[in-house]
Amino acid sequence: MRPPASREETWRAVEAATFARVFGAYLDVRMVLAPVLLLGVLAVALLDPAPWRRGVAVVATAAALALFWNERRHARARGVETGRLPLNLAMMAVLQVVVLALTGFLESPARPILYLFAAVAGVTLGRGAALAGIVAFQALSLVVFAAVEALGLVPDATLAIFGGGPRAGHAPALLWAEAGFGVFALVVAAGLGSALRGVFRSMVFDALDARRATLEEHAARSRELVALSAEIAHELKNPLASIHGLAALVARDLPEGGRAAERMAVLRSEVVRMRGILDEFLAFGRPLVPLHVEACDLAAAAREVAALHEAAARRAGVRLAVEGPGATVRGDPRKLRQVLVNLVQNAIDASPAGGAVRVRVEPTAEGARVTVRDDGPGPPPELAGRVFEAGVTGKAAGSGFGLTIARAIARQHGGEVELVAGEGGCAAVLALPAEPREEEA
Repeated sequence: MRPPASREETWRAVEAATFARVFGAYLDVRMVLAPVLLLGVLAVALLDPAPWRRGVAVVATAAALALFWNERRHARARGVETGRLPLNLAMMAVLQVVVLALTGFLESPARPILYLFAAVAGVTLGRGAALAGIVAFQALSLVVFAAVEALGLVPDATLAIFGGGPRAGHAPALLWAEAGFGVFALVVAAGLGSALRGVFRSMVFDALDARRATLEEHAARSRELVALSAEIAHELKNPLASIHGLAALVARDLPEGGRAAERMAVLRSEVVRMRGILDEFLAFGRPLVPLHVEACDLAAAAREVAALHEAAARRAGVRLAVEGPGATVRGDPRKLRQVLVNLVQNAIDASPAGGAVRVRVEPTAEGARVTVRDDGPGPPPELAGRVFEAGVTGKAAGSGFGLTIARAIARQHGGEVELVAGEGGCAAVLALPAEPREEEA
């Protein structure tokens, strides 16, 4: 059995699943909103008299739309890959800088997008080289924009609708102050995003610790209850054995065929049934002992179990047959016979009078399969998904431990037991590997 995942392993799994969903939603939203923004920027650029602005706007819009479409197509074809997130964010950072240049450089009305984007990058990327690279690129862009406007390197840096010219008439000191504050705001926004990611990580760890503590407490309480219940059941076996023996002695002195003898027979049968229930409960409550592995002829085991149940089948009016080519696996013969006993007994109890129980043993590529098929209706619909839970049974006199124990033993061998209901009856299928793969207790 695989050991429980550590907090870090669980966090990485939660992180991958969470940010895969976030990244997928980001791609969907971007595919809708970003083209609207780009087309608006393109319209403004085309209306501006500066030729370079129109050319850059057309190329940038075409490149961005191609990128968005390619990423969306890739996500739909191969699923969302979080490893592509840093590259996507880096390309978006470049696109934002281009949009700012097209709409006024440092004095662009779209500049607040930089700070929002830095915060989003901090949340999604966390502290690391990728986030540092994006923030550094954004900060450098602000410094370059301040230099371009302060030195008048681009005569028409400001859009014509905003007055045109290399800048909006501010003194160079104000431009450098805006750039410096912008760099500070970028660092703060990215730091807040990273801190928010850290808070989310701490919340996940706290939830994992609380869950682990609850499970450990529940497991300890369950072990105490199982131990106590097993002790009580064990103590009850001795009085029941005494009652059964005394009832047998009393039955000898009763006239045969009388009403008292019938009542005593019912008493003895009920005591036997109670002892059987206690035996099953004890088998369920105690941990599975290690397997004593040897070659096991499943067909021979099935014939032995059928012989043991021949009288019970005859009383129920059910035909019992073993068929199939047979198969041999390595396992614990005693435990595997116990599985077959439980499955065959259930099949006989479920079959109507005149029905048949067929036990088929056959080899498979992995090992072997034993199918115990009856003509009964299968479990009631309300119990169909719970028949392997302890204490769950559809039989009036059932204990609800038979299938639970059968599945536990099968899984101890590395196999499985399943119940398949259909129109032609119900089948319990035991699948076993050629070699047992015993689970850790």
